[in-house]
Amino acid sequence: MNCADGGRVAASGVEKSSRKKTKKKLAAGEEAKLLAGFMGVTNNMQKQKTHYDAILMVQERKIPAHRVVFAAARHFFNLKFTTNMLESKSFEVELKDAEPDIFEQLVELASTARISVNIAIIFIPC
Repeated sequence: MNCADGGRVAASGVEKSSRKKTKKKLAAGEEAKLLAGFMGVTNNMQKQKTHYDAILMVQERKIPAHRVVFAAARHFFNLKFTTNMLESKSFEVELKDAEPDIFEQLVELASTARISVNIAIIFIPC
């Protein structure tokens, strides 16, 4: 083996490592695109109030919801919707002690993985 051969072997190892990193970056990019697409669809369905399978009653406000989105987003809802609890069988699910404006922000978070914070709803006057 001469220096030229050893150089090619070393270069091919570096090339393989570089290709693996590139493939991982491409896969991560594709995964991000798929997730963004999914979140866009769920957000549109939430805004258009389509394909929902539950109504969340927050005080007097009725908020359409997709059980699968909420079950995936929060363990609390996963338990409510997938166990023998009353909420798993009811179309309307009452959420006591929740603030409607804040809960709608949580709906946005579950549907988009983003949240816009409105300072007016954070500081509720006594």
